[in-house]
Amino acid sequence: MDFLSLEKTLRIPRELLEFFGIRASKLLHWGNSGNFHGPLLVLDGLEDSGIRLKCLSERLFSEVQVLWMDGKGRNITGNPLSTDTAGNAGSSIVLTPGSGNAVSCRIIDSLGKTSTESSIVIAESFFPAISPWLPAFVMILLFGIFLVLAAVYKLRINKKAMDREKNAQKQIQEDIEDLKMELEEVQEKFQKENQEMESKIGEKIPQLGEFREFWGFGAQGKKKKKQQNTLGGVTHLGQVTQVPHLAQMPLSQQDSDEISLLPEQIQAQLEFRRAQSNAVPLTLDELCKHPELSLRDQSRVVSCSATSEQLHPKPVIVSKESFSQGKHYWEVEVGAGSGWELGVLAEEIRDSLQNGGMVLPQEREQVLSLGYSRGEFSIPRGCNCRPCPVLGVFLDQESHNLSFFDVEGKSLLASLPLRFSGNLFPFFSPGSNEKGLGIRSVGG
Repeated sequence: MDFLSLEKTLRIPRELLEFFGIRASKLLHWGNSGNFHGPLLVLDGLEDSGIRLKCLSERLFSEVQVLWMDGKGRNITGNPLSTDTAGNAGSSIVLTPGSGNAVSCRIIDSLGKTSTESSIVIAESFFPAISPWLPAFVMILLFGIFLVLAAVYKLRINKKAMDREKNAQKQIQEDIEDLKMELEEVQEKFQKENQEMESKIGEKIPQLGEFREFWGFGAQGKKKKKQQNTLGGVTHLGQVTQVPHLAQMPLSQQDSDEISLLPEQIQAQLEFRRAQSNAVPLTLDELCKHPELSLRDQSRVVSCSATSEQLHPKPVIVSKESFSQGKHYWEVEVGAGSGWELGVLAEEIRDSLQNGGMVLPQEREQVLSLGYSRGEFSIPRGCNCRPCPVLGVFLDQESHNLSFFDVEGKSLLASLPLRFSGNLFPFFSPGSNEKGLGIRSVGG
């Protein structure tokens, strides 16, 4: 049978037959021993993982029998296309990969005992199948999705970190601006106080400028060798020998005190103001004190022993705050008591005090302090100073000095060299004063 007859019988275009590799001479056989035409094979389409084939006959179901056979002649169960015996006979099967590429449809005439048969062979490559690249593609796709999600997560983490860093930088900048404003306020206050002091003295002594130059406070910073001045009608050269008109001026006691201020005293008060501008708050550490000491309101410590002045070594208490650099100032109410001692000590001494009973060691290599006992200050070079109820302590770790001031007199008592560094803790030993030692707010 030629391709033209095959096209007409199977109703399949020539191109499709050639595409499926069907050859009529070898793969399709027709038998026409009866008076009816052979079965018609139709490629119905792809279904699931195979190809559905239909076998159609012009005869009725009541007249013929439709059988399917594989390439080896074995029967294959097909599905009838109609359950009505009055309809045309027909059946369909799904040809799957591996079940054999050749299949035949046979129509058997029950009356005439004749049969016709049509066969078809379909190449294995035309069956629907999963591409071998599909698993790899799925894996690559999943890996790509994972990379995208990881990148998005990383970007979000980086964005949050950048936001936190920006907020921290902004907060630091704001803190710096606040500190600058506070520093400017302190400087402005100090300059204002300095100007007020000079103007007040200038009102009492109109010739203050000449006095400043005489005492070395002038712009040139030294005394003139020869200078002619007129002070209340008295002419002098190089030095002041007498100022008779000042003694004749009617002055109050306050005016006399202000006029009697020497340049050294003015300088001392300015030095005290500079130290006081570095004030810091202190809090006594209840966990770092001797058992015989009692703490009141976190700012005052008293001794429970009436003879604590004679106790050696002395019981102490240490502050919670420590300082490792910069300048720091605090004030302590010492009252009229005796036997007290205060200063700073190194961190390792603080740690050893906690393990050794909170008493000052005899070795003072890392302890620097000022004490008062039996009417005298314990200063190495001695001090002809009167007792003062409030003591100012100025720790200057930039110049390596520890200074003590009389707060009421605004004068320097002593300045001791600081020969050790690191974290330094203020400490206090109250002595025999019933009111003990108290940390007070600066200016209070």
